Amino acid sequence: MQVHFKIHGQGKKNLNGDGFAIWYTKDRMQPGPVFGSKDNFLGLGVFVDTYPNEEKQQEAQKRRYSPGNQAKQVRTVCAERAVSAADRAGPWLLGREEKLIRDLVPSQRVFPYISAMVNNGSLTYDHDRDGRPTELGGCTAMVRNLNHDTFLVIRYVKRRLTVMIDIDGKHEWRDCIDVPGVRLPRGYYFGTSSVTGDLSDNHDIISLKLYQLTVERTPEEEKRDREVFLPVVDNLKLPGMEAPLEPMSGLALFLIVFFSLVAVVFAIVIGVIVYNKWQEQSRKHFY
Repeated sequence: MQVHFKIHGQGKKNLNGDGFAIWYTKDRMQPGPVFGSKDNFLGLGVFVDTYPNEEKQQEAQKRRYSPGNQAKQVRTVCAERAVSAADRAGPWLLGREEKLIRDLVPSQRVFPYISAMVNNGSLTYDHDRDGRPTELGGCTAMVRNLNHDTFLVIRYVKRRLTVMIDIDGKHEWRDCIDVPGVRLPRGYYFGTSSVTGDLSDNHDIISLKLYQLTVERTPEEEKRDREVFLPVVDNLKLPGMEAPLEPMSGLALFLIVFFSLVAVVFAIVIGVIVYNKWQEQSRKHFY
């Protein structure tokens, strides 16, 4: 799918929001909190996020837990206890608070930011963290208020999901997301949605173009793709994203039943032999 889009507005840096999404989902779009569509969806979402919710929260936490603020608090306590602030708010305090700030600030992402998420219906998009816990991959894409055309391409070939962008006006595709082992069922709906909050932007979807790629597949690959009934990503350790168990073949089922019956018959024979031995011993004791 090739998406031709444009994001523009009057807001300055980080004073705009919130972004738009491209969907491939089991259900038709319903209004909700994830870029204007419902949460706990079944399928794929590709998000062009223009507002850093998590970064703003971290900035507030940094101001709250900054060494200067903590030193002021300690000096107040020390004054009440008639203890020198210099003795109490030394290197130990500053080192401890600097570590706390580092713990509060994970690796930063620069916005606008493009990310992807596959959901089997059990996952919730974490809006406050900009989807970081369930993100498959992503990249920075400076796409606001540009004077040239901007595009993104979503490709799904042989269980490999890739997203590429052309946003520099050079007519060159740049890699953004590349995730193998993605299983998406057939027959879902394509769609797009966007959302704004206290801040706003214009999200123009100029065109959506779908292309059917010609790819050679073995009969086994074709059968395997037809048997995908739930969206999932192989080897991805996320809550609720465990891969469904592969159905057993007819031969495996026959062998399990056969050996189970053999084991039952063998146990019955052993039981009969033990019972007969016990009866013989009982007769000898009686006579």
